[in-house]
Amino acid sequence: MRSWLETGDANAPPAFHSFFQNIVFLGGDRRQIYAAKALASLGIPVSVFGFSKEAADALPRVERPKDLCDFGTWVLPLGFCRDQNSLYTPLCEGIYAIDALFSNLFEKTRLFHGGAKKATPSGVAYVKNYAEREEFLIPNAVLTAEGAVAQILTLTGASLTGKSVAILGYGRIAKALAKQLTALGAEVTVFARRSSARAEAEADGNCRAVLPLPLQANALSGCSVVCNTVPAPILDSEALASLPSGALFLELASLPGALTDDAMRFWQEDTEKPKIRLVCARGIPGQYAPKEAGEILASVLCLYAKEAISDAENSPQKLTDPRGIQTGMGG
Repeated sequence: MRSWLETGDANAPPAFHSFFQNIVFLGGDRRQIYAAKALASLGIPVSVFGFSKEAADALPRVERPKDLCDFGTWVLPLGFCRDQNSLYTPLCEGIYAIDALFSNLFEKTRLFHGGAKKATPSGVAYVKNYAEREEFLIPNAVLTAEGAVAQILTLTGASLTGKSVAILGYGRIAKALAKQLTALGAEVTVFARRSSARAEAEADGNCRAVLPLPLQANALSGCSVVCNTVPAPILDSEALASLPSGALFLELASLPGALTDDAMRFWQEDTEKPKIRLVCARGIPGQYAPKEAGEILASVLCLYAKEAISDAENSPQKLTDPRGIQTGMGG
């Protein structure tokens, strides 16, 4: 699948067209636009909804929500419903109630999403969370790490050589980040809760030290940069106060992030020294590498198609469009 995206060869098998029918990307950032373009390069009919004319960049736009019922495949962005009520549309001024949009789904519409606290509709048979797949998560972790390094260099205005950097957590993003920071000469300390994660960090050899979570007193006192990848409040006011003046705290984890309520109050109220810089860096791939991130999404969608086609070839059932009409598998 990925080779077609890399070469721009518009020769996707006919079965792919049968699977996707016509596809619409609803909301999100520039990653969705690049994913749509990648699929369009394979000859698959693609449109977008929830994007301004400028942001759509010549892709066909769906302007009326009621016209979404014409599409056999929907692709929602990561965190598609940010406020529990409306579609995440940062590149459009419109506000679209997610429940109203879902009313245009058919039972046989293929619905892909990137996870959200908002529940997906129960009446749709084919619903997939692409953000659960390792083929999506691992390359996006690498892009996140690259973007984090770029932000550290930009915000500190200094070389990473010899800089003391703490990484909280040791999942996919943290592993990629530790590797890149160490390669650039940073002195990395990893903090992880699970003993197995600490053992893995030590075995990987991309850090000078590995310490446990929760944080011990003054554990961060020598760190000029802290990168958090743990989506849970693990950093209290005492730990935050131990950071040196002007330290950079980069929040990479999803909500609620690392700071406890008292840590946030301390940061807001502290006037004793230059403020610790708290930078929310969620969604980095969409900011620093939207083209690559979009192509990763497109390739994962193609994997779903390949798997569905394989299942159909081994089953008497045929792929169907949203109205239940059999389409066959093509040549």
